[in-house]
Amino acid sequence: MLANMVELEATTKDLGTTLRAPTAEAGLAPACKDTGFGVLKLQIWERRYDGTKGKLILDVTSDMALVEIGGGPWFSTWKGKTSVPELVSRTVGAPIDMDGIFSFAPLFKPPGL
Repeated sequence: MLANMVELEATTKDLGTTLRAPTAEAGLAPACKDTGFGVLKLQIWERRYDGTKGKLILDVTSDMALVEIGGGPWFSTWKGKTSVPELVSRTVGAPIDMDGIFSFAPLFKPPGL
């Protein structure tokens, strides 16, 4: 199984609009800023044996992204990085027979599944 590396980047030059969001202190309060003028870039690479980027598989961009650009607890630009352990990566990609699982209890099967 090939592992992939994914980069997702959202940017905007728009100042955004203040929106109400649920808070513990004040209920619905002006607590975040969002914009519908975000640019979202997605890139996927094959990951080499040494963990570096290999062949570029996908490189797409959309200029119609909704992005949150402000509000607590972050008040400045931020960047994050994550990795998924190999066991989790293999498990997430495993096929699941949902009809087989819910054949014993069809009442519990969520609509549309």
